[in-house]
Amino acid sequence: MNIDKLLLACLAAASTLGLGACADNRPAGNAAYASADDEAIATHVKARLAEDSHAIARNIRVAAMNGEVELSGFAATQEDKDNAEHIALGVSGVQRVHNDIVVQPAGH
Repeated sequence: MNIDKLLLACLAAASTLGLGACADNRPAGNAAYASADDEAIATHVKARLAEDSHAIARNIRVAAMNGEVELSGFAATQEDKDNAEHIALGVSGVQRVHNDIVVQPAGH
């Protein structure tokens, strides 16, 4: 009977250790995983910009790499440029924003 308990304890321990393999063990710097995460971040930023009442998303391009987002394109006002950056920073997974948006008032 003690052998059965020992065997059961060993089996339980082995299966518990095996569950660690199911955890998020992505290698740091793995481009395939980073690319998928970055694509999701960029998509989320684009969606949040599209929801903005100032309609700034039409002229803004979004790229993401390793959690850093780059915004580029044109905005009609400095407020729109700043708002785009604020929106991007509010997206989960965004660690830093490079705001390369150029302020170009309408008609120029």
